Amino acid sequence: MKNFTLSRKILAFAMFSMLSCGLNAQIFSENFDSFAGKGGNDTTWGGISGNSEATLDNWTFTNCYSGSQCLLVGKSKGTGIATTPILTGLSGTATLTFKAGAWTKDATTLVLSVVGGGTIDPATVTLVNGEFTSYTATITGGTAASQISFTGSAATYNRFFLDDVVLTSGGTVVVVSSPTFSLVTGTYTGAQSVTLSTKTDGASIYYTTDGTNPTSASTLYTAPINIDATTTINAISVKGSDVSSMASATYTINYSKTVTSVTDLLKETATSEGAPYVLSLAQSSPMTLLFLSGTNAYFVQNGSPLLIYGTTPLTDASITDPGTQIYGDFTGTYMLYNSAPEFSLSSATNITKLVNVVTVTPEEVTLADLNANLSSYVNKLVTIKGATATSASIVANGTNTATLYDKFKIGYSDLTVDSKYDITGFVVNYKGAVEIYPRSTDDIKTAATSINNITTDNLTITSKKGGFVINAGTPQSIKIYTLAGQLVKSIVNVTGEKIIDLPSGLYIINGKKAIAL
Repeated sequence: MKNFTLSRKILAFAMFSMLSCGLNAQIFSENFDSFAGKGGNDTTWGGISGNSEATLDNWTFTNCYSGSQCLLVGKSKGTGIATTPILTGLSGTATLTFKAGAWTKDATTLVLSVVGGGTIDPATVTLVNGEFTSYTATITGGTAASQISFTGSAATYNRFFLDDVVLTSGGTVVVVSSPTFSLVTGTYTGAQSVTLSTKTDGASIYYTTDGTNPTSASTLYTAPINIDATTTINAISVKGSDVSSMASATYTINYSKTVTSVTDLLKETATSEGAPYVLSLAQSSPMTLLFLSGTNAYFVQNGSPLLIYGTTPLTDASITDPGTQIYGDFTGTYMLYNSAPEFSLSSATNITKLVNVVTVTPEEVTLADLNANLSSYVNKLVTIKGATATSASIVANGTNTATLYDKFKIGYSDLTVDSKYDITGFVVNYKGAVEIYPRSTDDIKTAATSINNITTDNLTITSKKGGFVINAGTPQSIKIYTLAGQLVKSIVNVTGEKIIDLPSGLYIINGKKAIAL
């Protein structure tokens, strides 16, 4: 939450502007207090969904959403742009101040620009992930037609929160900068030491740790603050009679829980904030690397899948090849990211590779099973056989579907509608629907044409996984050959239903071609 009620905040915001700007006239201000979404001022910086699209008089928004008394700019796969109303009071030089903070794990470059006349310096600022920071920029040559735009520099994953936008006439305004913290708000495993600083020369910092708002009568900051339990630090900078806006950070101190298998880790409750764990694996129970790409590594241990985010400890130990088996102590945060569990790896000790490299074999599943039991397959490597393409990226069997997504930038070609495919990849729960991440173009193959439900001479041959089901209306002799002419089965006097188990492949049964799935 913001630190003032709406009426108090507006009054404090106006007083701060007067103190900061002296005799310079305020041209424009916006504090976004009408927005009641999630993120930013409620200390949530990621894992947010469902915020309504932002609307505000005379502002222009592209991919912008209502935050917690602030503006959320951008979406995961779309650049965000927020443009002010026309600044009719602007003429010549003016000073822009604002607060902004980047979405957790997203890019941090924010581009500033002026349309309708004028230039701005700096043209870019670097944000901090997971906390608000105050920024100042100077506009030169502004006109009554000028507007200011705030834009993420990247096309994807460059979301940020914007608040307290103020434009005043005249050159650079002397503003007492809010304190900054050496540690961002978050969850930590064990005691921490936090250093406070301010960019305003000669300013003193006062802080509280009991949840109250600090004043110049609060504790004077003179040395790093040691924290061994969950604590919120509120701090201000003071220079003479000028006081900065308050900065705040909350540190949740958790002490790591140790689990000895991936299965046990998955039994724990994953949240968007996460909790610290040590995954301690013995040599007798290693986990196997299925695939590594960028910052993501997929493992499996005794059938239980694990997605690890943060691969530096792995690549430093030369663990990159699929099939590699490893054990040791893996420290990190077990959390939910985009509604899926992952282990955010911070360090690994005693990490050891086994000599034997195993073959990575996907689990063969049906689309019906995936759709019915999606949560049990998330992060698993699976193969779906004989699925029909209904669009360039969607396959289906009946009403059950899955969407292919090029997470690993493999550059596969569009699927051909009505063609059948064998698809391999990692399972993702995307808003309750099945999504598949193929590892390479080899994971998308045209399926062999199935020949099944053959009926001839009172004999019905039905393909099944690992063989056939044969129904004979009258006594029959059954002979099954490979395409090379090798006899593999010969059965006499078959009447009724007979199940025949054979490896998948194409066979000739009593002169008819049939495929064992």
